[in-house]
Amino acid sequence: MFKYELNKFPNSPGVYSWYSDEIGLELLGISKNKLTKKDNKYLIYIGKDNNSLRSRLKWHWDSNVGSNKKVKDPQQFMLSTYRHSLGSLLFEYNKGKELDEFMLKHLKVEYIVTNNKQETIKLEDKLIDTTPYLPLNLRGNKNRDEFHKNLSKKRKQFKNNTLNKF
Repeated sequence: MFKYELNKFPNSPGVYSWYSDEIGLELLGISKNKLTKKDNKYLIYIGKDNNSLRSRLKWHWDSNVGSNKKVKDPQQFMLSTYRHSLGSLLFEYNKGKELDEFMLKHLKVEYIVTNNKQETIKLEDKLIDTTPYLPLNLRGNKNRDEFHKNLSKKRKQFKNNTLNKF
């Protein structure tokens, strides 16, 4: 099981990369064939924060963080886009604690600290452009395929199901 300690993440801008183990990929319905592999884990998402990696990664990791709690209000459905994608592939509606458990068990995050917003944007663009396939990146991804179209549909269904549940 991967563990995370939020204090280890810097309160600085930077770019982060999420990796999944093989079991996680299977549960998400992602084929490993096109993915970049590193240390027996597979790259599934790249993101950035122009101010604080610690705040952004906490938002991604924890269903109890501020805006992740707002899923009950249709005007404020604000799961992180990453959590939204993961949740829509795993569940019919938002199950925050179960998603937290899945992430702790199957996912790992790495990051690169940058010095400013411009450097952060440039690095994220470069990494997305040079990575052959990123299944969970929708925006800015030039290698979109049928999986991405299906993910977009599932995200809409997930949001509607979550809002209708409450």
